[in-house]
Parts: sequence; structure tokens; C-alpha cells
Amino acid sequence: MPYHEQHGADDPRLDDAREFLARMERHFGQARPGEDVGGYGPVSGTDVTGSVTCLVDTDGDLVDLWLDPGWWRAVGPTGVGVALLAALDFARSKLGVARAVAERYGHELPAPPRPQRLLPSPTGPLPDPDSPRYVEAIQAKADRGFEILAAADRLSRQAAELDHRVVVGPYGLVRLTLAGGGVLAAEVDGYDLGPADGDRIAADAVAALREAAQLTTAARR
Repeated sequence: MPYHEQHGADDPRLDDAREFLARMERHFGQARPGEDVGGYGPVSGTDVTGSVTCLVDTDGDLVDLWLDPGWWRAVGPTGVGVALLAALDFARSKLGVARAVAERYGHELPAPPRPQRLLPSPTGPLPDPDSPRYVEAIQAKADRGFEILAAADRLSRQAAELDHRVVVGPYGLVRLTLAGGGVLAAEVDGYDLGPADGDRIAADAVAALREAAQLTTAARR
């Protein structure tokens, strides 16, 4: 979905999205197919107010984040959690743009690391019924069916364990709620916080988001 349709035509980040697209056009368009096209990351993203900036690597993993000095007036402690996730989402959406542009110019970017295979490998086609291997092949397909059922049950239990699990940063400021294999919500405890506490919030958010990423990755294994 085009960025303006997903986020709205009045989103102040549209200029940043256009500039990023133009930069990716130059980066990938000037390279020949097969050439090394690395060096386009890390990628930054902000929330609509510019209060939070997130930096992600080319796999979409968080590298760093920081708060603008005007965050208190723009979003305050009650809105900074939403801003954190919005900035992270925007940065990752720009990665999707980079991949699409690279593909259009004939470049194949390394795929993000995937968790280990969740389902057993497919079995080969069945041999002729008269083959001495026919019964063995039927048994292999039946075994794979049972393995798939077991994997589905395991994934269901893992998802239930992860849903609505809460991750709290080491300073107790940032609270993340996990669901559906990702971060559903982020909240910041505004008690005793002031405009000068942006760095504390950012450090807590980085630690909490990295722990959440580890938990969601482990749940897929």
C-alpha cells in the first residue's frame, strides 16, 4: 500500500518519505545488477510530531532511538509510548520501500534472518503403487502430517503464552504489551518525569524493545 494511503496525505512525514524514495532510486539505480548495493542503512523513522526518532538496521532490528527536546510539549508522557511505536513502524516501512526499489532495478537484497523451519520439509512425490518404496513413502507422508499437527499445536501454545505478556524496561519507565508476535502497545510511566528525562525514557525503551524482540523471536522457534 502506498505510504500516503496507509498514513494519510496530510502526514508531515511525507516529505521525508519522498526524499528517502529519491535517495533509494539513486542508490540502486546507479549500481549494476549483481553489484554490492549495501550501505543504504541504517534507516531512520519518526512519529508524526517528530518527538521520537528510531534507527533500524536493514533487517528491521532496532539500533537506537532518541527523543527530541520538545517531546514534552508535543506528546508528553502520556503520548510518548504511542510515538515510540509509530517511529519504529515508519522506519520499518521505509525498509519496505528500499526493497521494492532494489527489486525494480534488478538487485536482490539479503533476506532478513528467519527463525528455523517450523514445519517439516515436504516429502517427495509418491512412487508408483507397484514400487517397493510405495508403503514407505505413504508412511513418510503420514508421519509428516502428524508432525504438522504437532507444530501447529506448539505454535498455538507459544502464541497464547506470549499474548499480553508485559515487558518493562530496566528503569521501570517503559512498559510494552506483546501480542500477535509483536508489540501491541507501549506506555510510559509519567510519575516523577519531566521535560529533561528524554534520554532516560529512550534508554529504557531501547532495552525493553530489544527484550521484546528476543521474546518474539524465541516464540517462533
